[in-house]
Amino acid sequence: MKRITGLVIPAALLLFSVAGCSKEGKQVTPANETIITESECTDYNVSLLSHGFVNGKTTYVWSIINPVPGNGQNCTLQDLSHWGLLPDPCSDTPYPGLFFFQQDIVSAAYSVDGGINWVSLGTPTVKTDKSQNCTGEYKFLKFDKGTTGSAETQFKLVLNGQWGVRGNVAFFKAGKKCWSQWVEGGIGCKP
Repeated sequence: MKRITGLVIPAALLLFSVAGCSKEGKQVTPANETIITESECTDYNVSLLSHGFVNGKTTYVWSIINPVPGNGQNCTLQDLSHWGLLPDPCSDTPYPGLFFFQQDIVSAAYSVDGGINWVSLGTPTVKTDKSQNCTGEYKFLKFDKGTTGSAETQFKLVLNGQWGVRGNVAFFKAGKKCWSQWVEGGIGCKP
């Protein structure tokens, strides 16, 4: 798996997942002077555990696990501070440009005990994140919670309406590092 560090993603790169970590690899300097460092290090394990539509609302539950906890050196990953998903523009559907908006978000929560107890994250917002430098001016849905060691953290998002599943670019922040990673089970479009 590859991931992108220190990146402002041009539209063409949204289709790919490129990697990076503290193990230095090839450096490329695009026109916007952002440095992209690539390597074959691992990513957080992100899985869509469930997706369902009940009573006019769609619920997603993701699991995130740090497979190699450490200090961020030698391809280890620091505890995740927070993460987020870049909304997909749904350009290949019958409703181009139709993706979820702030008013579609009902709630978000996290669980550190396998989904038994949920702690509210309130209503997350779709906005830029000034705490990291790899998202540029892209607006994304931020989950303001991370991971501890190799323990699983689950994240739940509830949206008004019926929404599908598709791949999304996800942004991650750990320590002073941030990067993007392709997530297969992301927020989809309206069917």
